[in-house]
Parts: sequence; C-alpha cells; structure tokens
Amino acid sequence: MTMFKELKFSEARAGLTNVLDRVQSDFPIAIAPRKQSEEHTLLINYSFMHDVLNGYKFSITETREEDGSFSYWMETFDEYGYGETEDEAMNMLVNHAILYAEEYRDNTKRYYNAPNRRHHLPYVMRILMCSSFEEVKSLILADATTLSRT
Repeated sequence: MTMFKELKFSEARAGLTNVLDRVQSDFPIAIAPRKQSEEHTLLINYSFMHDVLNGYKFSITETREEDGSFSYWMETFDEYGYGETEDEAMNMLVNHAILYAEEYRDNTKRYYNAPNRRHHLPYVMRILMCSSFEEVKSLILADATTLSRT
C-alpha cells in the first residue's frame, strides 16, 4: 500500500490516456502491482522528477598538473577527465560520466544492488534526463557543489 493516489493495473491500462493526463497536470500516481512478486510502479512527469533530483549535486575537483595540463575528478562517480586544456579535460569527464550513466542504465540490477554504487542512482538519472552532451556538461558544471582547484 502507498499513500500516493493509486490505481489498479487494469484501471490504468484501460484509461491510459486519462492516467497520463493526470500525471502531466497533477501529482505522481502509483499503479498497484499486477502480482505478488512486483512492486508499485510510480508514474511521474519530467518536471516533478527534475525537482526531486535537483538536490543531488556533483562534486568536482580541478587540478593543474605540473606539465600545465588539467585534470578533473568527479567524486560522485569516482571518474576522471584529463586534457591539455580545461575544456578538453572537462569534455573527457563529461564523456566518462555519460558512459557510466548509460552503463548503469543498461545494467541497473547489477549496479543498484552493489552497495558502493546504489547511491549513484539519482545522479545517473539526472544525467539520463539530459538530451545532449552540452546539456550534461552544463548540468555538471552548474551543479558542482565543489569545484576545488588544486
């Protein structure tokens, strides 16, 4: 049982257009499981999900290397980006973050059930909600809780 507005699966299936209209203009809706082995399914619109995930901020450290190059470390995913320029290093980091998010998405059970990776889910979802490389880059830079320079 859930405190969300709940519909039986058969009701949701029969009135899918109305259900989607309600989710678009109202609060998320829970769909009751079809069988004992399933959990509730939550339907939520993009804006609500964006707001729910907004508190999950990326932490990034920038380092100027002795040879003049740059590296970025994203603590959130333990990912690095390296390059001759800041932009090159950031682009590599963003690319690694996107690849990780796609890998997580494609192997959700494996990653979500790993104790050291379960907490990555909201960050992965934030990246997957983006529609382009540049949007991910802007998200990571704008949300960085720490852009420390060493």
